[in-house]
Amino acid sequence: MSKINGDSNFALDRTDWCMRIVCLIIFYEAGVSAIQIDGPLEPADGSNVTLTCIVKGSFRFMFLNSDNVRTAIGECTAFDDCYLYSSALRDQYEITKTDEGATLTIINIDGYRFGVYSCSALFNATLSDSIRLQQKPQSMDFTNTCTDSRRHSLLLSVILLFLYCDYTCL
Repeated sequence: MSKINGDSNFALDRTDWCMRIVCLIIFYEAGVSAIQIDGPLEPADGSNVTLTCIVKGSFRFMFLNSDNVRTAIGECTAFDDCYLYSSALRDQYEITKTDEGATLTIINIDGYRFGVYSCSALFNATLSDSIRLQQKPQSMDFTNTCTDSRRHSLLLSVILLFLYCDYTCL
């Protein structure tokens, strides 16, 4: 125990200080009343995708892929620190603190990172929102599907078919 200003009635030890800090954090976290995550639903393959999580307090970003494998990406604390949980995720994601919460940027999204992204409060799992990112359907453009040699073979086959039909119908 230590005395402050020589007053033996006001003494705090380390445990008291720690408990006060924990209570302060919990009190601050109790202010989280809603979470909202927003972003594009069908981003183009290979693009950078930015998801916005609107929340006050501490929260985390999670990812659930199509095989139901959950990945913890990172979090932002009540003290405005944001970080990724693993350095291996640096080439794939970036978290940036904003006045309203944070943004999660998915760098060069690929087929393995389409799925459900969620933002949830650290100390209250019921406060959460999620968004499902789906791969944009491929366009059905058939103009360049054949190489030149295939195109010529196909054209020759069609011509021969017409000549055969013309010859047999005479």
